Amino acid sequence: MRKILIITVLLLLGAVAVWLFLNLPKPAPKEQITVRETQRLIAHIPHYAAAALGYFHDQGLDVTLTTSATGYIEDPGQADIIITQVERIFGTQVKAFVALTRHEPCLLLAREKNKDFQWDQVKNKTIIAGPPDSTAQVALEEILKKNHLIPQMHVIIVQNLPLHLRRGAFLSGSGSFIILPDPAAARMENNGQGWIMASLAEAGEIPARVCAATPAFLSEHPDTAVAYARAIYQAQRWLKKHEAGEIAALVGPFFPDMGVKSLTRAIQRAKDTGLWTDTPVIEPAQYERLQQIFVAAGELPQKIPYEKFAAAQYAQDALNNIPLPTP
Repeated sequence: MRKILIITVLLLLGAVAVWLFLNLPKPAPKEQITVRETQRLIAHIPHYAAAALGYFHDQGLDVTLTTSATGYIEDPGQADIIITQVERIFGTQVKAFVALTRHEPCLLLAREKNKDFQWDQVKNKTIIAGPPDSTAQVALEEILKKNHLIPQMHVIIVQNLPLHLRRGAFLSGSGSFIILPDPAAARMENNGQGWIMASLAEAGEIPARVCAATPAFLSEHPDTAVAYARAIYQAQRWLKKHEAGEIAALVGPFFPDMGVKSLTRAIQRAKDTGLWTDTPVIEPAQYERLQQIFVAAGELPQKIPYEKFAAAQYAQDALNNIPLPTP
């Protein structure tokens, strides 16, 4: 009798399990997308935070992040979305649809410590910087001009070194200053190889780092673009409300070669300069400022209309159309 009772109970439990499997709603499959970045940067933390906090997952996205080995994106078609410097998409069909930073994230490092640094101290010195058409270079030139210094006359700027050779050139004795973003700048300072003097944020607000995609991807996957923008927006709100130490603890796995203290200092530096945007919308005023300094530097023959550069409706929809949970 007892065996019959046990068998009956097991059969009932099995029947219930089958019914639940067949009738309970199943989680919707995640849409898989690939995001490619130029290099691992403090500037890209809104993406890392969105991944670590599960915001992409909440929006129905399964996001794979890859990093270009050379620091350049030769073919945007190798990924659905790219995180990149704005100059990389000038003159292409790729459209920026999410803003990550409100100014150029690079920093000026000197060979020696100087607590009383002023920009006039770079006069008659050499700065190792990026290529002429990079946001870092045009931002540097804008700051030099503000300080009455004429590039390549009062200050020699080395512009022809590939990204992976600049640090080595500086360490071998070339130049008195070098332009680098965090975390590379933080590593240099930790090793006593260079000292952070100033931020290129002084050039003004520009959308220096953006997320972009091809028009084909955006038109074929509009909901995906909005979902991605919404996840970034949630991360941006979270970053704004949390301290540097908390952010470092969250995104630490994305910077495995950095200690917690060094990462925290770099993040605090980003917060102090207001590096990350409050929303994913690329502000027209910031884009206009970007155009002005590129034209002034002679790197754009004429301005590119906002509509040809940005696809703003996806980030705007992420803000306006669907309520967001409180972080």
